[in-house]
Amino acid sequence: MEIIVYPLPKFRQFRLLLNIRLILNRNEFYPGDTLIVYAHIVNGPDAVNVEEKIWIVYPNGEQMSIGNPHFTFTVIPNADITEEIYSYTFDGSEISGTYNIGSRLLKPISGREISVNIESYNFQE
Repeated sequence: MEIIVYPLPKFRQFRLLLNIRLILNRNEFYPGDTLIVYAHIVNGPDAVNVEEKIWIVYPNGEQMSIGNPHFTFTVIPNADITEEIYSYTFDGSEISGTYNIGSRLLKPISGREISVNIESYNFQE
């Protein structure tokens, strides 16, 4: 019996230079104020397919996913994009304190983290 060993295919190696940064219109909010969150995404020379997660952590520790938790898209090569991803107007019924909003870019198949950014803001009644 002869055993044949085939070489593994060479996979293209590329550097993930993809980065996400959240930008808030401000960091202190009161009833009637509107929070606007932008995502600034910068990419290297290769197109990258990503899954994005966006969430808020409330002052009491509860968490809420924003949007579709399985949202996937392709970031074009050499991208430098800023897009509004979330807005919310405070009506005064919210919990006072410090909130965190985060975004994470993942490889859709493996779930491997590519980039993450978390920003904080305060709400006072």
